[in-house]
Amino acid sequence: MRFETRPACNHEGSVKKGFTLVELLVVIGIIALLISILLPALTKARRAANTLVCASNLRQIATCMMMYAQENKGAILGSAWTSASFLKGPGGGYGDNFCPVVCQTWDWAAPVAKIMGANFNEEGSLADRTDRFNFLCNYPAFQCPENDIIAAAYSGSPVKVTTKMVSYNTAAMFLYAYGPGDVSKFQSFIDTGEYRPKVTSTGSASEKIFMSDGARWSNGDTAPPDYNLGWDNSGSSPGGHYADYGPWSAFSRSFLRNKPMVYAMRHGNRLPGSSLGSYRFNAVFFDGHVDTLDGSTGMNPKLWLPRGTSLPAGELTPEATALYMAGQSTLKID
Repeated sequence: MRFETRPACNHEGSVKKGFTLVELLVVIGIIALLISILLPALTKARRAANTLVCASNLRQIATCMMMYAQENKGAILGSAWTSASFLKGPGGGYGDNFCPVVCQTWDWAAPVAKIMGANFNEEGSLADRTDRFNFLCNYPAFQCPENDIIAAAYSGSPVKVTTKMVSYNTAAMFLYAYGPGDVSKFQSFIDTGEYRPKVTSTGSASEKIFMSDGARWSNGDTAPPDYNLGWDNSGSSPGGHYADYGPWSAFSRSFLRNKPMVYAMRHGNRLPGSSLGSYRFNAVFFDGHVDTLDGSTGMNPKLWLPRGTSLPAGELTPEATALYMAGQSTLKID
């Protein structure tokens, strides 16, 4: 008797055949190659979309800023002389344990959120303010999609909660009041002798930045940004947690080179120590338009300072000095 081995057949009589190991490896290799080709393009497209979302957020915030100005004789919100001026009134009894409505005298987020119709805790206790700060830090309209930083409290901060980093900083030098009788280290900057935080006093609205991407309190390279939410932060920390001089300043707490610049200028290269031109950040101007600026262009002090300012050379970063001082001892801002 003889036995024969025959190939297995399906019900139609055809031979079953699968992929060989070599064929599988070839297919997997092709898929991996396609992914490696497409992934950078997809990442670039996603980041471009995030930049547009961020720009839309800034436009919305600027619209609220202009609405506030229209209703308050041109005042710029987010200043201790405007939206938080009630905290500075005589006999108010305000402090870290009683600070209603805003999180700090320089807080732009709470007044903007009110104009947007957001429902949040406006009571005055420290617990209320902590709840309010956490809510506003995570409010979608205030979050840049490229902001992936979680911020913790500085050891001396009365408000202590680990939350999303505040994405946007106002331009601090537009928020101060200068002139005879005002006590300010910046008073000598203003040639005219007087400046008030009003949209009519800044200079050309299309050339002056109201707000930009930022990373307040990130002037060190060893740790991500933190926050210090004393109710009336001022003096050595202009703008408190919510505002910054800008990348031109040697005293910036958001934009210094290496890691701070990567945290703040999020829409371009995110490698520390790269060329200034490779960084990108969004800024909204007082006329409401948004530009995506690179690190070199964004260092122009003219964008960040009121007209009539006399800026001593020692106030600028070495990079801004090289780009914009041109050997002058004082830079005049128009």
